[in-house]
Amino acid sequence: MPDPNLLITSVAKKVSLVKAFVKEAAVAGIKVYGTDASKDAVALYFCNAFFLLPYRSDTKFLPQLIAACQQHQIGYLLPTSDSELLYFAEHRSTLAENKIQVLMSANSTLKTCISKLAFNKHCIQHQLPLPQNYTSLETANYPLVIKQEFSQATQGVHKLATLAEAQQLVKNFPNPNYLIQEFVEEQEYSIDAFFDAQGKLIQALARSRDQISEGESVISTSIDLPELVQLVEKLGQTLNFFGHLIVQAFYHQGQIKLVEVNPRFGGASALALAAGLNSPKWLVEHITGKPLHPVQPLSYGLKLLRYSTDYFLSPENKSN
Repeated sequence: MPDPNLLITSVAKKVSLVKAFVKEAAVAGIKVYGTDASKDAVALYFCNAFFLLPYRSDTKFLPQLIAACQQHQIGYLLPTSDSELLYFAEHRSTLAENKIQVLMSANSTLKTCISKLAFNKHCIQHQLPLPQNYTSLETANYPLVIKQEFSQATQGVHKLATLAEAQQLVKNFPNPNYLIQEFVEEQEYSIDAFFDAQGKLIQALARSRDQISEGESVISTSIDLPELVQLVEKLGQTLNFFGHLIVQAFYHQGQIKLVEVNPRFGGASALALAAGLNSPKWLVEHITGKPLHPVQPLSYGLKLLRYSTDYFLSPENKSN
């Protein structure tokens, strides 16, 4: 059985997420460690303890990660960024051999979700609702959206008004694989959800993306939309999900158009947690082998207004 402590990787500025895990882990006597490549990653200082690691491109990353986990009795690892999901999928078996369990969906699920083309194909195969796809720039209706196969936040997603603009853009793509879809002007929603280790949906909560900055909601409101929850449950029946994830979709008058799935926590997932979707608690219960705590009623109409704050690092707590 893995050691009980938890490591959150690439903590960066994810202070609210770290705080939520520290709170729930304390009840179970579990320590929450954080790691990042920079000592200036502010969320490190809200963990129970932390250590630094080199960048994943460094050959020393994996052996140092394993050694640190063994030193600190860490048996569970929680990735928090898109860029590291496929890395940990690739090295999942090596980590398992060293009694480190990665808390994320199945490798095949990650590959499907992270590739815009693979996810689009999956949705078509399972008759899941999508924006209209176009097969060529010349026959498409404008404005339209071009999505590079691998993109994150606003990077790799482009709105084009004319054929000439689109043709000029794709000339410079390093990867010739991209998706062409209609430009949708309807309200966009994120649906935070938690699936147990058997792939069963435990609970889901939709929230409107009221204001977006660099691909993340900075103003968001929890909404009671059963149709979006049902969509997530149906999607989960076609993919092997585990843990917390975010589904993005457009919704208007009962019509849904799926955008993507991010199989991890998001920046505005703090709203879902505050509204009662207690994924940190469920993951702690998974670690301790306890049945998942009964689902609590969700709070609808709760609004998240994200803002930055200051943290001052004194000389005595610069190392850990």
